[in-house]
Amino acid sequence: MAQITLLKSSALQYLMSQITSAFNSEASARQIADTGIQNDLRDGRTYYLTASLTPSGAVLPTGVKAVIAGHNGSGTTSDWRPSGAPDDGIETDTRVKDANGNWWLRMTSADAVAANVEMRDGREFVLMPAESPSGGNVPATYAADTVTTVHFASGLRRRWRRLGSPPEDGLETDAIKLDANGTWWQITKEAGVSDEAAQRAADVQNLQEQVDLKAAQQDLDRMLAADTLLDHSIPLITIGEKSGEQDVLRLVPGKNGGILGNYVTDLHETDPEDAYTIEWLNGAPLRKMYPDGLDFIPSARFIARLGDVAGGGETADGWATVEGRFTAEAGQHGVLAVDRFIDRADGVRLPVAVVNGVTRKAIIISVYGQSNADVTRMGDPLFWNTPPFPHHAFMLDDMNTGGNMRGGMMGWQGVAVQRGTRMINASEVARFTQSYGSAALSRLLMWDGGLRRVGLVRASAWGGNKLIGNTETTGIWKGNTGSYSQSWLNWTGDIQQSYDLLTAAGYEVEAVYICFTHQEADWQTDPAQYLADFLAMKADREAIITNDLPGIGVHWFVDQASGSGLVGGQTYRGGAWPVRMAIADAAKAANNITMVMPRYCMDFGLEIDGVTREFIHHSYRARVWQGELFAAAMHEVEKGREWRCPEMASATVSGNDVIVDFDSIHPLVIDPSFCRVRPDMGFTVDAGTTAITDVRQTGQRQITATCASVPTTSIAYAYREQDAEDVSDEWPISTGAIRDAWIMPSYFDPGKTLVRAALGGIINL
Repeated sequence: MAQITLLKSSALQYLMSQITSAFNSEASARQIADTGIQNDLRDGRTYYLTASLTPSGAVLPTGVKAVIAGHNGSGTTSDWRPSGAPDDGIETDTRVKDANGNWWLRMTSADAVAANVEMRDGREFVLMPAESPSGGNVPATYAADTVTTVHFASGLRRRWRRLGSPPEDGLETDAIKLDANGTWWQITKEAGVSDEAAQRAADVQNLQEQVDLKAAQQDLDRMLAADTLLDHSIPLITIGEKSGEQDVLRLVPGKNGGILGNYVTDLHETDPEDAYTIEWLNGAPLRKMYPDGLDFIPSARFIARLGDVAGGGETADGWATVEGRFTAEAGQHGVLAVDRFIDRADGVRLPVAVVNGVTRKAIIISVYGQSNADVTRMGDPLFWNTPPFPHHAFMLDDMNTGGNMRGGMMGWQGVAVQRGTRMINASEVARFTQSYGSAALSRLLMWDGGLRRVGLVRASAWGGNKLIGNTETTGIWKGNTGSYSQSWLNWTGDIQQSYDLLTAAGYEVEAVYICFTHQEADWQTDPAQYLADFLAMKADREAIITNDLPGIGVHWFVDQASGSGLVGGQTYRGGAWPVRMAIADAAKAANNITMVMPRYCMDFGLEIDGVTREFIHHSYRARVWQGELFAAAMHEVEKGREWRCPEMASATVSGNDVIVDFDSIHPLVIDPSFCRVRPDMGFTVDAGTTAITDVRQTGQRQITATCASVPTTSIAYAYREQDAEDVSDEWPISTGAIRDAWIMPSYFDPGKTLVRAALGGIINL
């Protein structure tokens, strides 16, 4: 049995002085200093969450070590530190889970009014994150004389004073801003972020670290109260009857930081779960230190010795113990997760269906539409061979062995399905086709925590087909005689079989998520007709699901086609397709449709030859971005929160200016970095016949385009035909630079920032 041996020797005085010195240096480095605070904030270690009581459901940047939640409505702030998940996985007032699945523990709670002298009497109001008071809500009840804006991306804190009267020209400048309630403010001071809230956050962090240092010093004192081995080493962990036999880990003076064995000496090297990996085994973390305690990967012998104390093949905390049920790593591609599994006789690994008496939920990810709906092979390299949750994602086992690849995650398109009898673990490499459906499922499951769901991914789409075909046997819904197409019949069978197999495995299917990607084949269809046909098709599908699968929820997640890249003929020719606006209208027609994204922020891939650039099919890498955005929308819907893309709502002409007001959840941002875009930021006036000389933001949700002459007919955004200035590259013709303030770092493609881009469209003047 492993034992911890702590031994004493005067030879360790040198080692003690080294470690004590390191501790003291660490404590000094953590003292509150203005420069240190600024660096910490700029590094993202302390994150300010505004208009929120807790971090519950919040999207936090990677690497955050402390969260300060400020809620102006109640006048309170609360300080939160990373925490392990509670046993029951249920949020409380003091322990909550953010949108990334990380748990946070409330360390302190203070009255924000009492904590800030200037705020106590209402003289100062803090807006964060914000660069200025422009468009901000400064409540009249505060009677504020000054406003402080804190912007963490730039690391700047600005102070503004109330103006007695508005500027003569009534226009905002860099130094003068108008808030949402009609009050004008003038900047008086700009400095690095270092305010009282940051001080409190640093104080909390410093206090916690000093507690940790004190505990470490106590451990060192206990260590030095014992004896050492003859080589002056301390066997921290040994296996055997006496110290020194089969040492697993030793502390040795003066040798590479004093450690022999697989031990990480830099305790500030963290993994994405915000845990300190303190020991490794065969290249994988063996022991991890979380803020609330130690976690480790148990051996099979340990689990067997622990015993089946809870009955049903599980320990008291739910880990599988009996033969055929086991605990194992559940994620890959950067996903760190553990779950309980069984290995079916045919080699398929399944998450245990019932854990501690609770049935695991399942969802069906049903991708439908045409070729961009996960049914086109490209010449791009696969982003991954199997999804990040390789044993929680399933597909139907009906893959053919010759001819065009069919089955698995990509379905049979317009050919009758030759059905198998099993569901198997999902695989992109089986069909050499990247699935945005599997990326969506995997990212969605990362928010689950606790008893993680499973999902079956199936693209039942048919490339190159309209909603209603041009012949009796084509179309993804019906042929031109009104009969259901083979694609539609396949889709019906795919959903039914997915449900049957998930249920047979013991899971409880809770929803069908339909991911709908279409419009290219209908690019010339009258938009009113497309809208009517889509809504009729939608009602038809939901009626079938209601009849066949009573009680199962259905939600549609749709996207807007990008239009084409540069083409030589008369097909497509960019993105001035009225049908692109019809799908946006469809998303407003029912409560169970969510418009996820426009696809112009996705680049095109390579044709199957691996050389020729595509002009209509998106790259495998971009499909992963697409999946993550679909997952973000799904998560918001599940949480009962709103998801919609910015969209032009109205436009007015003033001289040579066209002033465009947008409808959006968050304020707008002009951002030319998320796709290739012209200097006009994606806008065209009078179908491109009137030149645009300037595009600027003139309000939180307002963009103004200045033209070389008076505009007369229309303004369009990310909606135009190709022209002589266009070149052939990996981007659609109709792109734009308008998004709202929502962003999310891609988990699967590090360094990529996902955005909620504005929809393409046109408004008559």
